[in-house]
Amino acid sequence: MNKTFHKIYVGLFLVVGVSVTVLLAINGFTYYSTPLEERFFNPEHELLKPSGALGHGFGIIGTLMMIVGVGVYMIRKRFRKFFNIG
Repeated sequence: MNKTFHKIYVGLFLVVGVSVTVLLAINGFTYYSTPLEERFFNPEHELLKPSGALGHGFGIIGTLMMIVGVGVYMIRKRFRKFFNIG
């Protein structure tokens, strides 16, 4: 991977990560700032609760990110060919 492509690649991940964080902060602020006892009555509860469409998706994505991160680390650690990548 050449330097320019690597910068674009990392920049793209940065933009996507920051964008998702900002959008979730803007759209979910009222839900996540509500006390736990009152969240059930929040209109966004069906979407953002842990078993809701977005809440469940966030859990799956977070789990996959951890598995991939640990997996890549293990591969880089065990195979000399991939030692200097990343």
